[in-house]
Amino acid sequence: TPQIIGITLDLMSRNQLNYGSFIQNIWLLLLLMLFGYIAAVIWVYILFGLGLKFEKIFRKKFYDHVMKMDGSFFKRHAVGDLMVRATTDLKQVALVTSEGFFFLLEGTVFLGLIIGAMIFVVNVKLTVITVTPLIFMTFLLSTFGNKISQYHKVAQEYLSDLSESLLESVRGVQAIRANRKTKENAQMLGEKAYKVRDAYAKGDKYENLITLVLYFTFGLSEILALFFGAKMVFASEITPGELVTFMLYLGMIGWPLFALGNVFGILKRGDVSYDRISSILAEQTKVVVDATLPKLGDFEQLVFQNYTFRYPDAQLDDYAVKDVSFTLNKGETLAIVGPIGGGRTTIIRQLLGEYYLEKPEQILVNARAYNSYNLESIRALFGYVPQEHVLFSKTVKDNLKVAKVNATDAEIELAIDLADFRKDMEFLEDGLETMTGESGVMLSGGQKQRLAIARAFLSESEILVLDDALSAVDGKTEAKIMANIATYRKGKTNIIVAHRLSAVVNANHIIVLKDGCIVEQGTHQMLMNAKGWYYKQYGYQKMEVE
Repeated sequence: TPQIIGITLDLMSRNQLNYGSFIQNIWLLLLLMLFGYIAAVIWVYILFGLGLKFEKIFRKKFYDHVMKMDGSFFKRHAVGDLMVRATTDLKQVALVTSEGFFFLLEGTVFLGLIIGAMIFVVNVKLTVITVTPLIFMTFLLSTFGNKISQYHKVAQEYLSDLSESLLESVRGVQAIRANRKTKENAQMLGEKAYKVRDAYAKGDKYENLITLVLYFTFGLSEILALFFGAKMVFASEITPGELVTFMLYLGMIGWPLFALGNVFGILKRGDVSYDRISSILAEQTKVVVDATLPKLGDFEQLVFQNYTFRYPDAQLDDYAVKDVSFTLNKGETLAIVGPIGGGRTTIIRQLLGEYYLEKPEQILVNARAYNSYNLESIRALFGYVPQEHVLFSKTVKDNLKVAKVNATDAEIELAIDLADFRKDMEFLEDGLETMTGESGVMLSGGQKQRLAIARAFLSESEILVLDDALSAVDGKTEAKIMANIATYRKGKTNIIVAHRLSAVVNANHIIVLKDGCIVEQGTHQMLMNAKGWYYKQYGYQKMEVE
C-alpha cells in the first residue's frame, strides 16, 4: 500500500498521472484492504482458536494429574495455592499460546517484511540510519524482562496465600462471626490483597517502561527518517514519493514494535507461571491406577494381616498403625473404636488407596494382594462418609446425585428417609432445590452429616464406610440410622468408625485401636466381659446419656 501511494504521488509530481491510472490504483488499494481484512480474520481465528484448544488440553492435564495424586501431595500443597495455579497461572501460560504467539509472529514477521520493503523498495542507507535505535532498545528490554519475571513470581505467591486465606474465611465464616473476628479477618485479607496489588504494580511498572521506551525509540526513528530522508530528496538520491513511502512504512513499524513489547511481558509472566505449574506436574504419586490390572469382581473378604503403616513425612519409628490384623467377610459389620489418634482413620485411608502400600501382602481382598487389582475397581466398592463432610456449592438434590447421577426421585426420597433427613426438609425453603452454600455452610452440622449419609445410601455401594459420621446427631437419630443400615443393607458389608459406642453394639466384630495397635477385639458382649477400655468407655457414655 505505501508503495502504490508513493508511485501515485511521483506520477502526480511529474504530471504523468491520468484518470485511468488513478482509478486503477484506488481499486488496487481497496482490493488490498479487503484481502488484508479477510486474511487478518482467518489468521486471528486460527491462532486464538489454537490457543483456546491448548488451554483446554493443559487445564485437563493439570486437573487429571492433581486428581491422581496421593494423600501426601495434598498435605504439602494448600488448596488455595492449587486453585491459583489451576486458574491464574494456567491462564498466563495459555496467553502465551494465543496473544503471545499472535504478537510474536505479528511483531517479527511483520517487522521483517516492513524493514525488507524499506531496504529493497526505498533505500538501504536510510533504513540502516532509521533502524539503528531499535537495535539498542533490545538491551533495555532484556533488563526490564528480568524484573517482570521477578515481581510476577512474588505476586503469584502472594496471590496463592490470599486465595488460601479467602477460602478459609468462607469455610470458617460462622466461627469468625461467633468469635467477633470479622474486622480483624477483613484487615488481614486487606493486607494480603495490598501485597498482591503492590507486587503486580511493580511488574506493571516495568511493562509500562517497555512501552515508553518503544514509543521514544519509534519517535527518534521518525525524526531521523524525516531529517536524512529530506536531505536525500534534495540530493536526488530518492524521490519525494519514495520518502512518503518510507515514512508510511516507518509508521507501520509502530504496531509490530508495540506487539513485541507486549509479547515480552506475556512471555516473562508465562514463563514464571509455567514453572509453577510444571513443579506440580513433575510430582509423582506412588499410588498408581494401573488399567491393565484385573478388576475386582464380587467382594467376598477383606483381610488385614500384621498391617503396619507410617506416613511419608513421619519419623522412622512414628507408626500410625502397627501390626493390625482382622478379617471382614461379605455381609458383616466391622466397628473400629478407640481413643483419638489411635489410627482409625488411617486404616480407612489405606482402604481407599490414598497412600502407597509398601507391603501389599498385608492387605488381602478376596485372598489376593490389594495392589493386584485395578485400584479404581477397589475404590468403587466403598460408599464413604468422612469425618469432614464434603458438600458442594449446589442444591441438596445435586449433592445427593453426586453418588448416582441417574438416580430416580423415588431412590432419592428413600435415601433421605434412611438417613433420617426427612424431618429437616420442612426447614429447607426450596426443599431439594435449596442451595447448600460453600461446603454446606447453609446447613447445620447434623444436617450436613445426614445429607452425606443419604448420599452414601444412594450409592448402594458394597461396603459402606462411616468414619465418625454420626458425631453431630443425637442418640435417637443415631439409633434410627443404625437400624436402617441393619435393615436396608442386610447382606452388605459395613465399616463403622465411631466415638459413641452405642453405634457399634450390633457390629459382628469390634476392634479397639490405641496408639496404632489393637488392644481389644471381639463382639460387644465379649468386650464388656473383658472389662477393659471398651467396658469403661461404654459405662462412661451410658452415664452421660442417663
